[in-house]
Amino acid sequence: MFEEFEKYTTMMYRPPEMIDRYLRYDVTLKADIWMLGCVLYTLCFFQHPFQDAQKLAITNAHYFIPDDTRVTDKMKDFIRLLLVPNPEERPSSKEVLSLLERWPTITSIKLSEKALEIKKKQMEGQRTM
Repeated sequence: MFEEFEKYTTMMYRPPEMIDRYLRYDVTLKADIWMLGCVLYTLCFFQHPFQDAQKLAITNAHYFIPDDTRVTDKMKDFIRLLLVPNPEERPSSKEVLSLLERWPTITSIKLSEKALEIKKKQMEGQRTM
């Protein structure tokens, strides 16, 4: 199966479950949620979150959110929610659709524990720059 991932997917868009078989994550439709996060990040910040396509950065969801005032905090948190390494902790397509349907009326995105941890690390990184 991993050979097919290598053959038919682009490394920068592969979620952790398609990169590291030792993680033992199931490859499900939540792989598409990760890929959606990569696309949204690219649309918002004009670069890919995993530009160098390093396996370790992808498996640990180590990416930087630019301090760009054109992109709302709500959108930044939405991207963080999608780019969580463990697919079980990513939202389902139904949950994503529900968020998008309610987008104009919600003021913030409730982050999962891992997404919140990623955000805190990113915020600490911005303070040290």
